[in-house]
Amino acid sequence: MKGIILRGLQEFSMSRLGREEWASVREEVGLKEESFLASHSYPDATAYRILGAIASRMSLELDPVLRHFGHHWMHVTGPQAYPQLFSLARRDPVGFLRRLSSLHCAATRHLDEANAPHISITQEGSSHVRLRYASKRGLPYLAYGLLEGLWASVAIPARVEPPAPVDGQDGVWTFRIHVHGEGESCS
Repeated sequence: MKGIILRGLQEFSMSRLGREEWASVREEVGLKEESFLASHSYPDATAYRILGAIASRMSLELDPVLRHFGHHWMHVTGPQAYPQLFSLARRDPVGFLRRLSSLHCAATRHLDEANAPHISITQEGSSHVRLRYASKRGLPYLAYGLLEGLWASVAIPARVEPPAPVDGQDGVWTFRIHVHGEGESCS
């Protein structure tokens, strides 16, 4: 997993639990690093151990923690790491989502075992979008939080439905996004 994601988990943990608890998380999961290199690739197991330790300390199941982390990523880590990209996302959220798979591929092209998710968008009328999320890692509730965080950061009110697994396709979910802006279109 890309180091910027783990750096985001570190920031999320410190913002929700404090520095002392982050130190405890690091100790529990056996992290020697004080921080993570944004462009470095880390084993997925490291992220999962960190998430499990955070969930335990927050007294939550993993899915709600992933969802909260998705919000944090969209409001804090992502905009700091990729300001131009997030400026585009806020101006044209659907256009941003349409380009997201190619952006993931470009960002992870040289990383071993990057396993970037594949995302596709289908327009369903003037105020609905269906997003198809396919990932070898799973993590649909992270995607859910990211989508909610994206829409919370734009001036167009929207509601994101929880992930729905696609029958017969492991690692594939859909999200339906309802745009509530008066006269707004998702196109």
